[in-house]
Amino acid sequence: MNHLAIPSRPLTVRLGELDFGSANEANSQPVDYDIEEIIVHPEYERDSFSRYNDIALIKTIQTIEFTDLIFPFCISADRPRHGSEVIGAGFGKVNSTTRVTHLQEVVLNIVGPAECEGIYERESNLQQLRLSYPNLLQGRGILCAAFPGRDACEGDSGGPLFTEDSQGRRFLVGIVSAGIPCGDDGVSLLPGTYVSVADQIDFIDSVLYP
Repeated sequence: MNHLAIPSRPLTVRLGELDFGSANEANSQPVDYDIEEIIVHPEYERDSFSRYNDIALIKTIQTIEFTDLIFPFCISADRPRHGSEVIGAGFGKVNSTTRVTHLQEVVLNIVGPAECEGIYERESNLQQLRLSYPNLLQGRGILCAAFPGRDACEGDSGGPLFTEDSQGRRFLVGIVSAGIPCGDDGVSLLPGTYVSVADQIDFIDSVLYP
């Protein structure tokens, strides 16, 4: 599962990677799978700045074999509640200038769509939000998440936003889509925006069970 910022069609997808800067990273078990097809959401607007329906599914030629590091997320039909804790993961920058090679995680809190719009308006960034979401967020299948000084950043796009229950099961709730800016200044409260997976279950099912 991915979002649509794909400059050129990739030929493979790598799973199980923890540090792409080291070929001998002790805990990594990376496996490359050949891509057969990338199925883009039919309502995604490729030729605009809009980030609605910013999701695609990747079909591999080989069957994916699960390991301790390669395993499926659970998916819930329920959106996470305002204020609930979520975790983002990715290989993106840790601030506006510094990129790392090992997988990072960040703990954030869900911000409801109305509250999210209100924050952008108070911070005088509502027009910038409209560049990605012309009709704003409410009822549009978008999640917001934030924590002062923390955020997804450039290079994290397409990465997961998930919750974890008491049994250690991870539920995919969002996909990194957009945000301004990275939350590295410790002051900015602007939430990042994510595709809501619960709002995309019909699309996912239409591909998995045609």
